[in-house]
Amino acid sequence: MTPSIDRRALAAALADEPGWVDTRGMLLSGRCRVLTHDVSAGYVALSPDWKVASVVGHPARAFVLEAVGAGGAVTVVARPASTFLRQWLPAWVQKRATLHALSGQLPVEVTQPGVAVFQASTAPPLNHAPSDLRSELVRALTSIAGEASDHKPVRPTPIAAAFSGGLAVSFCYPVWQTERWWDVSVDTIEGYRGQGLAVRAAAAMIAFMAARGKRPVWGALEDNAASLRVAAKLGFVPVDELLVLTRV
Repeated sequence: MTPSIDRRALAAALADEPGWVDTRGMLLSGRCRVLTHDVSAGYVALSPDWKVASVVGHPARAFVLEAVGAGGAVTVVARPASTFLRQWLPAWVQKRATLHALSGQLPVEVTQPGVAVFQASTAPPLNHAPSDLRSELVRALTSIAGEASDHKPVRPTPIAAAFSGGLAVSFCYPVWQTERWWDVSVDTIEGYRGQGLAVRAAAAMIAFMAARGKRPVWGALEDNAASLRVAAKLGFVPVDELLVLTRV
């Protein structure tokens, strides 16, 4: 690892487009490690908070293995051409993810009853959520999604929630942010799915972020039919692809 690497310069060298939203968001957040001995050849951007590693270019195999070592990344993302990862991580599950962007205006109402956007200081009770989802939401509320700099104040990560019976049960928030884009995360507690709640939560967050000049990137694995359906219902269209490897 090279400790003197300028992460913002690395981010600036990548196009601010949907295909780089995760990588650039990690670099801009200031909360990632960069593993490389030669940036011009390639590097691995590792988020210890989210246990995600993004492979840029063709870094040395040792840095990819370091990123996924004990306590490291459980998900690796890369450009589709990074086929060498299939040989380096042969035991990992390898899939394609389609990245979507909005083709126009949202085809659903963005202001609906039973939906709220909150931050850590105004978060509703989350004790009813499964422990893994609750941990994810708390981590999001206390993480920085991007754009930490001396010239722009860091703002807490917002979460939009759709409520049912007084409980927040469907959630949408930006995992990462760049200057123009944000990476959509959406999840609904089992037992409340199939009721259109994810659409309502996502629509609220899309409107919230649009008011701040940011557009959503919706990533869905090729076998995640539910996520693909919600994306289509909201008017998203495919614009790019990523290779996604997950630890078995």
